[in-house]
Amino acid sequence: MRIVFLTYPGLTALDAIGPYEVFNALREFEICFAWKEVGPIVADSGTLVLGATHALADISDGDVVIVPGSAAETLTMMADDEVLQWLRDIDATTKHTASVCSGALILGAAGLLNGLPATTHWAGLSYLGRFGATAMPEERIVDNGHILTAAANPRNLLSVPKILLDRWARSRRRSRR
Repeated sequence: MRIVFLTYPGLTALDAIGPYEVFNALREFEICFAWKEVGPIVADSGTLVLGATHALADISDGDVVIVPGSAAETLTMMADDEVLQWLRDIDATTKHTASVCSGALILGAAGLLNGLPATTHWAGLSYLGRFGATAMPEERIVDNGHILTAAANPRNLLSVPKILLDRWARSRRRSRR
């Protein structure tokens, strides 16, 4: 199973690294960090550097895509046509597309939340309606089957991979029968 993290300058590292560590610990998945070009990506702290292992143009499909949030760069990503088109294109191939924190606003800007309930960082909840989504302020996780959104809370960093891993395990059990 291929898990792709959108890895962009200014992302909140914990939003990506928390889920990554859960998936990576199992040593069962191909994990990709994708950005416009391969290379270093400076997180929103300004000091932590992650690495984009793949260019967006080189990742046209995946089983799971995870979009982390950002303290400062969410709006930039929401206006980046290349990123939004890539999300629309890859979402058509995924079993699951997920966001952590304000990453939901990026999914919304890509048109992926239209008509769905969703959650995000509390400061962004009022923006979900602009993308045709129904804000669910009381929910930590909103699971629409294909699309999952997680609010800003450290516990949610583990909830998203747990939901996805539970589905993966059920699928593996069914395929072994």
